[in-house]
Amino acid sequence: MKSNTLHLNGNAEMNRYAVAAKRLLTGVPEPEFVGDKPSVLFSNGRDLDLRTFTALATAAAKSGYDIVHFVIDEKRPERGIQNVVLGLERDGAIHRYSQCTLWSPADGGSMLIMPQGLKICFAFDGLALISIDQRPVTAIGDGAMRARSRVRREIESVSDAELARFVPLPKAA
Repeated sequence: MKSNTLHLNGNAEMNRYAVAAKRLLTGVPEPEFVGDKPSVLFSNGRDLDLRTFTALATAAAKSGYDIVHFVIDEKRPERGIQNVVLGLERDGAIHRYSQCTLWSPADGGSMLIMPQGLKICFAFDGLALISIDQRPVTAIGDGAMRARSRVRREIESVSDAELARFVPLPKAA
């Protein structure tokens, strides 16, 4: 099974955050989906303006991919992931969730992506983004702080060899 595409952008420190976050988001697919093709493209870098986002999300959707974009300040990557932007194609329309937070359960399980102001969240089962119609009942702020801490610890184990396996994201025109 091929892995989900991770397009890296920026410097090695930014890329380590993206690889670490993807690892911590990854859950286990339900048995009936194990043979399916991965359908999520992960990227990182500056915040995407609407035009760049639309072009990237449209191209990804044509290939059967959703997008998870980790926003990391190129000038201050040590601040970590500042925002998560999702682009999902559903029923022929591209949906943009532009203000999302990573959230971690207290038990150390797979992290979730929480769109701001909505009652839904998204899980990543290693193949696809799964929409969950309700949020966890615990405090969002506490889970966001746990997620930031976990990602910061996880970046220590991302090797240069692992970073070299991923594809650079082309610079926007």
